[in-house]
Amino acid sequence: MKSFLVLVAVTYLLINWTTAAPAAEIVCHYNGVDHVVGDSFQSTDGCNQCGCGRGGFVFCTEMACIKNFCSYGGMKYVDGQGFKSADGCNSCGCSNGMVVCTQRFCQHLDINS
Repeated sequence: MKSFLVLVAVTYLLINWTTAAPAAEIVCHYNGVDHVVGDSFQSTDGCNQCGCGRGGFVFCTEMACIKNFCSYGGMKYVDGQGFKSADGCNSCGCSNGMVVCTQRFCQHLDINS
């Protein structure tokens, strides 16, 4: 009888372990976004990298962020950002705090002629 009870208990445990619902997937919450364990993503400072670790912990690099800004046409741009020039046909960009633009010849057609 004792062997029968042990067999029933083991069978019960095996059935419950194999049919139990899987545990909810652990996620990390960062800046309003959910990430699964193992994901990597950009930090809110724009220059460091973060990751989602075991247990839902977010970890990030802690490099100093030095961002140069450029001003053009009343707008601010960050280093590496591109934008259209005021003439509408050249391209500009912010590089090391300076605005640099292509200098192509722009032929403007007068539609009313």
